[in-house]
Amino acid sequence: MSQTTTPKSTSGFSFRIWHLLYLMAFLSAGLAFGTATIFFSVIWLIALLWVLSKKTREAAWNSLYGVFTVGMLSSCILLPMVSRASFHISQPNCRGNVRSILAALEDYEKENGTLPEACVVDSDGQPMHSWRVLLLGQLGHEDLLTRYNMNEPWDGPNNRKLADEMPGVYRCLEHGHRSKTHYKLLTGPQSLFDGFALPRSVNVTDEHSTTPLLVEDWKNPINWMKPDDISIKEAAQQFSNFEEHGSAHQSHGIFMDRYSGSHFGMYDGYVQKLGGNSNRNDWERLFRVRDGSINRSEFQDYGESRYNYGRIFAVACYLLLGVLPLVLILKKPRGLPCRQIGPPKELPEKQPPRASE
Repeated sequence: MSQTTTPKSTSGFSFRIWHLLYLMAFLSAGLAFGTATIFFSVIWLIALLWVLSKKTREAAWNSLYGVFTVGMLSSCILLPMVSRASFHISQPNCRGNVRSILAALEDYEKENGTLPEACVVDSDGQPMHSWRVLLLGQLGHEDLLTRYNMNEPWDGPNNRKLADEMPGVYRCLEHGHRSKTHYKLLTGPQSLFDGFALPRSVNVTDEHSTTPLLVEDWKNPINWMKPDDISIKEAAQQFSNFEEHGSAHQSHGIFMDRYSGSHFGMYDGYVQKLGGNSNRNDWERLFRVRDGSINRSEFQDYGESRYNYGRIFAVACYLLLGVLPLVLILKKPRGLPCRQIGPPKELPEKQPPRASE
């Protein structure tokens, strides 16, 4: 009686150096696509390894196809939503900050008869304190104001310890600085804060709704306690050419980035985001307080969308590397490492040759 031997069941998979290179390339492409895709990349790789132990080719293919389809669709749908959500959260935050500061300036003027000085100096004319410190009471930070020592400069031994306690109203979520602010008053000649007289809103002879008081200087953030602002000429030079100096707000999608302008706080409390490449002289006229009103509609919000070709290439690589194992499975079904199930087929026994009669 003949004996049959059952072949050992093997997975058909052996690790190769190119497998390691594939894993590194796939994870790197996923990281370039966005950190959120790393989670799906790991799940996808686990699914590939899991397929190696499936008992049937059909079950392996269905499982792999399902994981890939759901994961890729989720990544392509959810990531743009997260990007847009973060952009829409930061925008109202920055606008609301400017509105709160304008309201505090108005309250300060009602209580003291004048607006706060942009820079408080000592007897020698050296800068001591910023208007941002003087507004702490109106902004609801009385405790921080009591701990601030008015007898030493803003960067003195005691005051410098308060740098990291910057009130949230001076911080835009999109810029994300811990102790630096982008909100500055317009100062210098032909502004209300020219350093020669106490600033009062009644001294603004131009239309209050078309004359900026506060600007969002995204280019040069400063310590929130530092008595430093921006002059009309500096602001006009910066805002007249967004292409050279960049944009105040940016949102990064998967394939396209959005760039927009800066928030401006007007003397009447209105907040508008302006930008564009208007003439420098027009910007100076907009900022000045006593040379006739200018049409604010000429300074529309600067908005520009640009394709991010680097991210497009990263997404293409990520999808290509993700699809590659599926292509190999379809192209070479025999290469799918599936185990043989059931007893092996027995070969028919050879019949001994008949003796010749």
